Amino acid sequence: MVQTRVDESIRGMVPSAWDALVGEESPFLEYAFLAALEESGSVGGATGWEPVVITAWLRASGDAGAASGNNGGTLVGGLVAWRKRHSFGEFVYDWGIADWAMRQGIAWYPKLVAAVPFSPVAGARLLVHPALASVAERAAAPCTAAEVRRALVEAFVRAGARDASCNVLFPDEADAEFLRGGGWAERLQTQYHWTNHGFRTFEEFLATLPSKRRNSIRRERRDASSQVEVRVVDGTFPGLAGYLADFYGSTAERYTGERGYVTPAFFEILCARWAHRVHSVLALDGTRVIAGTFNVQKGRRLYGRWWGCREERPFLHFEVALYRAIDACIENGWEAFEPGHGGEHKRARGFVPTLVRSFHRHRHPGADAALRAYYDREAEAVRARLREGGDVEAS
Repeated sequence: MVQTRVDESIRGMVPSAWDALVGEESPFLEYAFLAALEESGSVGGATGWEPVVITAWLRASGDAGAASGNNGGTLVGGLVAWRKRHSFGEFVYDWGIADWAMRQGIAWYPKLVAAVPFSPVAGARLLVHPALASVAERAAAPCTAAEVRRALVEAFVRAGARDASCNVLFPDEADAEFLRGGGWAERLQTQYHWTNHGFRTFEEFLATLPSKRRNSIRRERRDASSQVEVRVVDGTFPGLAGYLADFYGSTAERYTGERGYVTPAFFEILCARWAHRVHSVLALDGTRVIAGTFNVQKGRRLYGRWWGCREERPFLHFEVALYRAIDACIENGWEAFEPGHGGEHKRARGFVPTLVRSFHRHRHPGADAALRAYYDREAEAVRARLREGGDVEAS
């Protein structure tokens, strides 16, 4: 039998047990990343991101091995959620809907959101132990992945019973199929991803683009590289945490007037404990670091997170934030680069619109019905734009 537990912090988990549950799934669900968010004060407290960690357990009848936790059972599933009192940092843009709800006298906050804070990356949200069959056999408690997912979702809905809505943002296709089958309302958006089709060189990739785009990209790279030295470094690079915090804060301030949610301590913790995941591209003018990105690498994917600069230079953003990441994917044989949300300019640089999804259950019956109809209309418009653009739609 699967039992669930709800905690208010990831730090109550045994790190090795949690990461065994994550397996090869999104790096942004690994213990080090989630714990760094909490320890640094980037979430929790007055930030409007209150952690809600739901775990699924099997009662152990023998040696549960490395996956045993302090629940007297075997950890087989997990879901990380947040009780939100605003919509910042989610990238599922609902400000207009929130305004509509307020005018209708319908509460929109708080809401319970299963997502990665400040990171619009798709991936598993309903974590099921990758070795579930063997774990269940050792625990003498037969269990299926569907049972684990069902237990997690039911616990998630119970945890959000008094909230305005329950929301799962950017799940992978397996989770999407499960939620769709459970009658959740589905909302579509697009992101721009770059896919490595076995390219051996950057020029080989350029050959897939129209001549005008090829020449434009070559010029951009040439002009940017003539001004600066560009380096790819990991989390051990001296002073990197300070550079990343400065770049993140300056970019957030430019667009919002504030320094953003992620604190400098977050980058210090990650560079110290998660250095092997950090893939940063820095631009140097002599000895001065003037621009950079915070990227994350795991498995065969590279994820672009934050970019910033101290000085504006022509085409520097494209070289540091996009082209050097493509170089890295080609050199290392990584299958894809996900640079984040938005950015129509990415399409002209070889990035393809990719469908991403979110799933919602609104407690107010009238709001739920109205929003389901709105999401359907919105989805038709999204698909129409993809068809008009002539790009291959990714599922």
